[in-house]
Amino acid sequence: MCLDNQVSSALTEIEVVDVHNHVFPDRVAMRGAESIRDYYNLPLRGDGTLQTLLDDSSAFNVTHIVLCSAALQPQKVHTANEFVAARRTFDSRIVSLGTTHAGVDDQAAVFKQIETTLCLR
Repeated sequence: MCLDNQVSSALTEIEVVDVHNHVFPDRVAMRGAESIRDYYNLPLRGDGTLQTLLDDSSAFNVTHIVLCSAALQPQKVHTANEFVAARRTFDSRIVSLGTTHAGVDDQAAVFKQIETTLCLR
């Protein structure tokens, strides 16, 4: 058996977790992906849409996909958290993480929303 087949067989027997992903609403996904690429000087992988992430994850036998939200402004925290929470309904492999922002006055309320209302981690 060649090494590639051994690796493929091993991957079907273990869990593969992709631990840090960002996706954006389809209408602005490419802009969001390009913004991350430019800010961090990273190569662009995908187009920033959930569907592309799911397709790539399936191709690599990923068993869990961790979605991270980001709020660049305090007033965007709730929307960012709702967005990643809603993505869980698209695929059972998705685990969504909540976010907050240093400029939010009531951090306790944000964490309560993350934990109870949105059931995020």
